[in-house]
Amino acid sequence: ILRNSLIGTNPVAAGGFDVDGYAVIGAQGQRITAMEPGREILLVAKAGELYRVFGTGQALPGWFYSIQQVENTQGFGVTNPYALKHINSFWYGIGLAGPFRTNGSMVDPLGIPWRESWGRVDRRDLAWIAHHPDPTRRKVWFGFHETGQPLRPEVPFTIWAWDLERETWSPPHRGPRSYHLVNTIIPGTNDAPSGVPSSSSISTS
Repeated sequence: ILRNSLIGTNPVAAGGFDVDGYAVIGAQGQRITAMEPGREILLVAKAGELYRVFGTGQALPGWFYSIQQVENTQGFGVTNPYALKHINSFWYGIGLAGPFRTNGSMVDPLGIPWRESWGRVDRRDLAWIAHHPDPTRRKVWFGFHETGQPLRPEVPFTIWAWDLERETWSPPHRGPRSYHLVNTIIPGTNDAPSGVPSSSSISTS
C-alpha cells in the first residue's frame, strides 16, 4: 500500500498520517520497491509494474490522489529504491528486463548492450542509478555487481554509462570494489567527507 500524510501536518508527528489515507497499488502482496517524484507526479514501482500517482491533496482525512498504470509487462519494474531516478524530464530505472526510461506514460527500453555482462549481474537488488550533471559529461550511470568474470575476477563492479546528448551507450567502466551507491557532489559545496575513512570497510562496502 501507499500512504499519504495530512497537508499542513508534520508527517513525523503522531497524527501526521490518517488511517484512511492510503491506496493499494497494483497486485496485493507485492511490495513497492521504489518511488521517485518528478513532473508533478510520483512514479511508483514494483518489481514488474510502474504506476503514476498525481493530483492535489486535501487537508482532510482520506486518499485524494489518482493512480494510473504505466507498464506491467516485460519486467519493466524496479529492483530496489536506488534503481529509479528522475533526470531531465525522464525516469531512468533498472528492472528484471534491463535498463529503461519512461516519461510517466510510455516505457522506452534502453536495451542491453553487453549481454554477457548483464548475465553475470548477481545482485540486481543492489543495483543503482546516478547522474553526472557536468554539462561536458552528461551521463546516467547504471551500477551493477557482477560475478564470474573469467578474465578479471578482481574487478567485480561494472558501471554502464548512458549518454544523454547522443542517446546511446558509452563504453562501460569497471571497478575493483563494490560501490553500493554513488552521488555527485557539486563543486563549492560542503557535502563531502572531511577526511579519509577511518576503516577500510567504509570505502569498500
